[in-house]
Amino acid sequence: MGRRSGTETVAAVLLAFLEQRTWRQADLARHVGVERRQLVRVLDDLTRAGFPLEREEDHPHVYWSVPKQWFPGGVAFSGEEVGDLVRVLQRAPQSGQRDRLLARVSGCAVGFGAVVESSGGPLVTRTLSPAEESCLAVLQQSAERKAAVYARYYTLSRGDIGWRFLSAHRILLDRGRFVATCHRDGRLKWFRLDGVISAELSEREPFRDTEAAEVDRFIRESADGYHSGAPAVCCTFRVKLPEARWVRSHLPLPCQVSEEGGELVVTAVTAGLQSLARFLVGLGRSVQVETPELRRLVVDLAQEALETNREPSVSESKPEHLSGGRIQPAE
Repeated sequence: MGRRSGTETVAAVLLAFLEQRTWRQADLARHVGVERRQLVRVLDDLTRAGFPLEREEDHPHVYWSVPKQWFPGGVAFSGEEVGDLVRVLQRAPQSGQRDRLLARVSGCAVGFGAVVESSGGPLVTRTLSPAEESCLAVLQQSAERKAAVYARYYTLSRGDIGWRFLSAHRILLDRGRFVATCHRDGRLKWFRLDGVISAELSEREPFRDTEAAEVDRFIRESADGYHSGAPAVCCTFRVKLPEARWVRSHLPLPCQVSEEGGELVVTAVTAGLQSLARFLVGLGRSVQVETPELRRLVVDLAQEALETNREPSVSESKPEHLSGGRIQPAE
């Protein structure tokens, strides 16, 4: 049996494992065309270099294996799996990174073509701005690595921009929001992805962890991305037909829903009363709120809307002369 150079042997060994995932040592030596000792040295060198080689003895034989999905420097996918991967990428939010990966992978998928348009196709997804795409990666690393984030954030309610430390826990990409602990007051809060102007992981500020169950409860008690921070209140309201038909699928928070006498009876435990009240005001006379705290908010909002948008009286609608006389319409 002849001898090969080290580079030729390594290449031959890698190709052999691409063809077959498990080799008996003697068979692999014959397949590669080298002596057993040279093969063992190459295999040991590859193992020390980090290749996922596994050695198993079954006297008098020795077997070498690589994982089923192993591929040098990457991951191997079947043709069908590549098609699935393209479809999953097409459903992801549009971004520069997504489009680059989609174009690269789609070139390997039968029936998809070498280039897939990022817009204009039948499937339309949310578009991430370059800033959102960059900050989203940092927030994801924060949640995965348990590392604090130093973020420059635009607070919509106050209309100001400021720096703050955050510990990200959950990212709800379809809502464009994420839940994080704000280091200013140590509370869980909702933040908007498009409000993050810039973000970076911080090495000097410790991550403030929160139990997953606590994050789940916070999300469950929120209404349309709002949580007051106060204890949750159990609320009940009734919705009449025909609005009840679409209200069931448009409720802004998790609810228990039942039907009684042609009405939809809805019960929810929430700390987002203000957001829920805004939703209910839009239902007008079709909704009847049974919980006092929620009813007061609905009534206040409705009265404010009526006061702001009421029709002007006759005296208010017609200008007068400086002398106090009313202007008469021209004949």
